[in-house]
Amino acid sequence: ITRNSQVATYEKKGEIVIKTLFNIYANKDINQKYMLLPPDYRPNTDHSEDVAQCCIDYIAGVMDTYAIAEFTRLTGISFDNINISKIPDILDLNKAIEDKGEKCCYSNRGNSNNSKSDK
Repeated sequence: ITRNSQVATYEKKGEIVIKTLFNIYANKDINQKYMLLPPDYRPNTDHSEDVAQCCIDYIAGVMDTYAIAEFTRLTGISFDNINISKIPDILDLNKAIEDKGEKCCYSNRGNSNNSKSDK
């Protein structure tokens, strides 16, 4: 399969945006009382799996343009300025965000059938 390099770059930047938003939203030190999340998506507990699921459900429901705008607002980095050749720098940023609060595992997400859209 031949893929357009611009599409691949956009997708990689999108992955960085999503992972960074998750790390910010799920970090109780940065996102105190989870106020960066809308009220319907704020967890009722600090249990890491509940927090992770609320963050996942919220991020999954936002449009690309909104996610990008939030990423820019929260990090000060515009989407156009995400340099995918410096992914280790971005991953270091995400690691620093994770280290400030609860560690959340990416590998277990997506296995739950619970969704906020059932409201």
